[in-house]
Amino acid sequence: MRKKLIDRIFLAILLIVTIVLALLLGVLALRVYSVQDISGIVQYLYSNTVNSIILGGAALILLLMSVRVMFSGGEPKEQPKLASALIQSSELGDSYITLAAIDTMVQKHCQAYDGVRSVISEINCLPDDSGVRIGLRIGVLPDTEIPALIEGLQQSLKEYLERLSGMKVPEISVLVEDSAVPAPAKNRVE
Repeated sequence: MRKKLIDRIFLAILLIVTIVLALLLGVLALRVYSVQDISGIVQYLYSNTVNSIILGGAALILLLMSVRVMFSGGEPKEQPKLASALIQSSELGDSYITLAAIDTMVQKHCQAYDGVRSVISEINCLPDDSGVRIGLRIGVLPDTEIPALIEGLQQSLKEYLERLSGMKVPEISVLVEDSAVPAPAKNRVE
């Protein structure tokens, strides 16, 4: 619950007023001022209509600020739900797997796949818990047949995830970012 700037300003003013009142009560408790001094101050506030209006206005403003700060919290924000995908739903309840766990499985499988040098993955839940969409950005080794590599990687990754996690993987998109070509050897003249 994050308060707005105006609510924080009101809260600061109310706290300052509370501190001043607490100090005044402390001074009264220590009997620093006599009863005649205190009654003189109170009579001064009551003697003039302008003073009464100012005092009443200040009280009204403090009351409104207090009510505003008291209700400024609003509704509590819902804790962010851990991003997860539905594995299965049964009579005993639902089972979920976090997207981070899926990402770990994707990274492990792709790194072990022949011809893949590097991988960056992005996992997204599909609507209505119908599975996950996987996006891969891969770097491949030199002299790799890219279409065959992509087709094999997509198929094996889909089977791997569906077998281990039990969830549906209807889409795996692959972007080949670089195919490292070894630099030609320089001839040395000696």
